[in-house]
Amino acid sequence: MPKIDFGYVRVSSKTQKLDLQVDALLKEKVHRKNILSDIVSGVKAERKGLDELLDV
Repeated sequence: MPKIDFGYVRVSSKTQKLDLQVDALLKEKVHRKNILSDIVSGVKAERKGLDELLDV
């Protein structure tokens, strides 16, 4: 399996948790500092975490 260097997680609202997605990436040996995240609705176009990941 190829090594994953970065990860991205997203939930739609502040009442949801990123934990399960983050845990899955950590299990795949992605460093916590390389996991970018957003808490934003799926219809919202601006996703700062995703934009940051795409700039890497």
